[in-house]
Amino acid sequence: MVGAALAAYPLADAGELFPVAASLGALALVVLGLALVLDARLLLWALVILTVEYTLVDLAHTQSLLVAPFYGTGLLLTGELTYAAETGPRLWPRLLTVAGAAFTASFVSVLAAGTSGPGGVGAAVLALAAAGVLLAVPLLLLRRDGGGF
Repeated sequence: MVGAALAAYPLADAGELFPVAASLGALALVVLGLALVLDARLLLWALVILTVEYTLVDLAHTQSLLVAPFYGTGLLLTGELTYAAETGPRLWPRLLTVAGAAFTASFVSVLAAGTSGPGGVGAAVLALAAAGVLLAVPLLLLRRDGGGF
């Protein structure tokens, strides 16, 4: 469900990029589904495709810098929930703690840049960096738990 929301969110501002963004979102959901049923190692590719979709739309139609922490936290939650589906249930407090820490950490960079934030390419680069850092968290957890990455 979180993955579907991440795939759908950029479509609201996609404009003329709607067909490309919709295709990327659909592809990400297919790969995410395959990660759930076949091989968890595909999760990385689903998250990368979702990040590319968001960044592409953001480059064309600059979004508020304040959106990046929410989107990045959504990527983290998608990774954690997918991983939890394969390895068995995890404790909700752990999941909420990791998500809360990631959300807080990503907001620090936004607040440091000022609430108006940079526009255009600067905002896209900052959003991509925040998403990349947040992608590293589930990957590190997978490595630590022997998930095969």
